[in-house]
Amino acid sequence: MDTTELLKSREKFFQFLGSEIPFFGDGGEDINEKKYIVDNYGRILETVRVLNRYLKANDRLLDLGVYPGHIALVLLKKINVRVYGVALTTSEVFESKMRRSQIDIIKSDLDRQDLSFNDETFHVVLCSEVIEHLDSPSRLIGEVHRILVDNGILILTTPNIARIRNRIRFFFHGVSPNICPAGEYDPFSSHEWLHFREYTLDEIRGLLVGNKFQVVESKYMINQHFDENHLRTMVKALMPGSLRRGIIVVAQKGG
Repeated sequence: MDTTELLKSREKFFQFLGSEIPFFGDGGEDINEKKYIVDNYGRILETVRVLNRYLKANDRLLDLGVYPGHIALVLLKKINVRVYGVALTTSEVFESKMRRSQIDIIKSDLDRQDLSFNDETFHVVLCSEVIEHLDSPSRLIGEVHRILVDNGILILTTPNIARIRNRIRFFFHGVSPNICPAGEYDPFSSHEWLHFREYTLDEIRGLLVGNKFQVVESKYMINQHFDENHLRTMVKALMPGSLRRGIIVVAQKGG
């Protein structure tokens, strides 16, 4: 079964995590992990579909912001790639999970530290839901360019600042989508409006082009998946792309 088939329903995905990856479902952090997957299932599905198109056997993949590890684990089991992960902070339970699946985890502050890899190390870099937490995104994008092989691929996802919820909040309450009280920014906050900064699709394209990437494909996406059969999900699917929750961009390393 390839990864696209695996992710056609959450039930298949959870069954895979529970059967082929023994630690999933053994207590501890798995409740929060499952909630995260449920809330972001559409984005995860689209991200894995895109990764499937660009990853080849024996490629080296770097997953920036790897926690909770579900994407890395699926790719490791279903495609013969070498997976590395970077996280700002981890727990012993999480690190144990990754070690048991032979995924190397490196702790790093992506805002303030260079990536501890040699030039031209990776074929594909995944930067999923990370950039909105950074004060200096251009620094990280420059580092990604350095560690990618020639013509290597960066796949980036991030919330869309122009999504309908933000527009309604601004129109009726005058709340800036990028509001972040001075001295109160928390990268682990569950409140999306405490992201350091969010972006439009054009802003993300500009950031990548400004760091010597060529944008290969880009689009808006929804977080939930169609097979949930929720009216709200269907309404989101029909709305203009610029009002949707997320952004996904594929960019290729240029000279």
